[in-house]
Amino acid sequence: MVTDSYYDAFRLFETLNNRGLSLSSVDLIKNYLLSKFSANESMLEECIDIWDSIIENIEDIESVRHDKVRFFRHYLFSIEYGVIPIPKLYSKYQKLIDSNDNLLSLVEDIWLKSEMYLKLYNGILGIKEVDDRLNTLVRIEATMCYPLLIKCLSENLNKEQLISILEAIEVFTLRRSICNISTRDIDRIYNHLALESFNKEMPVSYIVDYLKRRTPSDTEFYLNFQNRDFTRSAQTKYILEMIENALTNNTREKTISGRSDVHIEHIMPRELLRKRNKVIENSWQKELGTRASEYSMFVNRIGNLTLLGSELNITASNYPFLEKKKKYEQSIIMLTKEICQEDKWTFEEINIRSVYLAGIAKKIWNFNNLK
Repeated sequence: MVTDSYYDAFRLFETLNNRGLSLSSVDLIKNYLLSKFSANESMLEECIDIWDSIIENIEDIESVRHDKVRFFRHYLFSIEYGVIPIPKLYSKYQKLIDSNDNLLSLVEDIWLKSEMYLKLYNGILGIKEVDDRLNTLVRIEATMCYPLLIKCLSENLNKEQLISILEAIEVFTLRRSICNISTRDIDRIYNHLALESFNKEMPVSYIVDYLKRRTPSDTEFYLNFQNRDFTRSAQTKYILEMIENALTNNTREKTISGRSDVHIEHIMPRELLRKRNKVIENSWQKELGTRASEYSMFVNRIGNLTLLGSELNITASNYPFLEKKKKYEQSIIMLTKEICQEDKWTFEEINIRSVYLAGIAKKIWNFNNLK
């Protein structure tokens, strides 16, 4: 019988895993789930079709860091209490499958949530203001919030409610990131919010207040922002873009044509020495004098970073500050043009500008600004 051959195949798969062959959690979940349908060929075929659609959705996510396991963890966090580590994911799904009276309904629910997950990750819900904020969450690495967002979509929140939650998540994420708060509790926070918020009279207010209570204060954020090192990451670039928007009062008179066309520019270059025929001392070292040894403490501060078009960035390179200023003057980016007011660029200027930008950031990423 065909059903016998299916059953034998599932048993063989499980045996291979028990013998220590490396099989992914997702493959094991699939095998265990499908084995429950082995006695009913038509339902088995239907389940296989739905499962293939689930995997196709996950594989359509435009994120190089994404993997299938993450979706299956986030799905669990959106429906059940408790944070499950990856090694225990398969056993947790076994219990979920064994306790479910309608397995086809479970598979269909996983498929529905995979559809939502794809739209969340790729920012394609179809509401521009919401999609823009979803794309931001990917840039600032805030996608651990998806169990909550899956629940929000399941509850059919309106645009304004979604935007309030997305803005709160952004403030919460960036403030904690800048202040180097551990992410160890993030899964538990979003698991709690996914399962508790919609039992409250005002779910959106509950979510915003819960995140706010776990977010660093204005003072913590302000001090960390001006004193920490910033990497050349998508998050840093987003921060600089938002500060630029604030400087131009969000008039939208100009837009950055494409993120790949604009680079993060180190005003004081990342390397003080340049190599031609030999390593030579350049004007930056001469300017810093005896304090040149402190260089690594300042070069990656926010005050030493700006945005610059790719062509200008390439030609500015490691040139002396007065030469760089000529390139900055050609930029239409206010954040960069402001630097041209300076006659020199030393640690003092970096400190002053770091404080200035921290003040702007404190106003941008603030729960008081939420709609």
